[in-house]
Amino acid sequence: MLADYLHTEISAGSRLVSAQPVVHRSAHLHLSPPGAPRPYAYHRLFGNFAWVDEEMRELLAHPLPAMTFASLSDRVGLEAAGTLRDSYFVVDSPDEERSMIAGWLDQRREAIHTGKYLGAIQISSSNACNFKCTYCFADASDRRSAPRQQIAEGASQNISFEMASAAIENVLEVARKHGRQRIGVKFLGREPLINWKVMRQLLHHFGDEIQWSTTTNGSLINDEIASDLKRFNVLTVVSLDGPAAVNDAFRLAKSGSGTFSMVERALRLLAEHETPYGVSSVITARSDFASMRTFIDHVVELGARELELTLVMQTKHVPDALMTDENARLAAELADLYEHGREKIIMHGDWLDPFHRILVTHKFRDEGEPVTPLGSACTATSHQISLEPSGDLFPCRAMSTHYGNILDLDAALHTKSYQDVVMRTFYNVSACRGCMLEGFCQGTCLGSSEEATGDLYGVDEGYCRLYREVTGVLLERMSSGRIPHGVTH
Repeated sequence: MLADYLHTEISAGSRLVSAQPVVHRSAHLHLSPPGAPRPYAYHRLFGNFAWVDEEMRELLAHPLPAMTFASLSDRVGLEAAGTLRDSYFVVDSPDEERSMIAGWLDQRREAIHTGKYLGAIQISSSNACNFKCTYCFADASDRRSAPRQQIAEGASQNISFEMASAAIENVLEVARKHGRQRIGVKFLGREPLINWKVMRQLLHHFGDEIQWSTTTNGSLINDEIASDLKRFNVLTVVSLDGPAAVNDAFRLAKSGSGTFSMVERALRLLAEHETPYGVSSVITARSDFASMRTFIDHVVELGARELELTLVMQTKHVPDALMTDENARLAAELADLYEHGREKIIMHGDWLDPFHRILVTHKFRDEGEPVTPLGSACTATSHQISLEPSGDLFPCRAMSTHYGNILDLDAALHTKSYQDVVMRTFYNVSACRGCMLEGFCQGTCLGSSEEATGDLYGVDEGYCRLYREVTGVLLERMSSGRIPHGVTH
């Protein structure tokens, strides 16, 4: 029966509603292809993923003839009609969703300078590194930015405790004005553990006041570091690009030798200390997907709890790292990796996260702005600023856009640069209009947008095509039952 069409993983709670006389099929509805084993529908802006039967899919595949909510109810049943409207699959006016979004964006724009959206600081604890990875995003962001080049030529590449602690206090002060009692602090840079002395001071000084995290190449991890990372609940991510033959093609020590064995040692040490950690791997044109499946099994055996697989980006100066245009093959290979690993380890990545967001994002009529359990695609657009040892502020270590200096945080929050970044959120990028992933993807890393287009609001269409392709493959496999409906987070 049509009235029984909805089998959602999210409870829509179909309600009786009072509607405008005429209803319309939403222009933002995305449907499974004809003949899908299990038809589905979702809203390209709001999510609200739902399973539908073939008859309902066919009804939603075409503009509705002029009909009232009452006549729609007569056709599909009152409960189903209420759920369709509640989910914005049918709307009261053709521009209903965009009008709401315009209001949200206006409110966001007006509040930006107050620091309402500031909840984390990324700290480049050290701009030195003991590796020379050929695709390093820090090299790319430095090349694009005069302020970053000056920082790179500065006297000190390590941040001081005084600078870092003052910055954390400044961000805490702003965050608490908006009701946040804790903030996030992420240690990054080139290799943050080179400045472990200051990192350790900060951990012991602020303690549980902070949600700590770090991404490291792992080579410097020892017993003391592993112990403190566990003690202070530091979300630790270690970079390792695959088995030795894959990893050592790009991730090299200063001597030119491979780095796989020293990083593997670090993972074993973290496991010995029962320190929770994840692994971050970059997928390049050289990645061997068959060996990557074995690699997934290996990092699970080593004790990793999460695996981030990210497509290589910012590679204008690294032609042998570039992804190819073989989207259909790459999409299938990436989907195979997910299918292989999803039950073994929490998996995420720029190509995978839009699929997950489709399944969990929701905005029903009794809710305000969309509920996004997996957050934004870019932390710089949602809640983060990035601090250099000099005190200079940027959105992220991967970006070249300059905000100012932490010594005048209020001035930085009032800059056009800060506003432009925070406004580059879902729904506000013209190049993304009408995309099947508009509410779930921001069009690659913003550093890659800077690199590829010279425009923060640009997108690298090559990556966009691949994101759409792999999301379609994952949805098809879920429809056919090859992968379960759900997220491993």
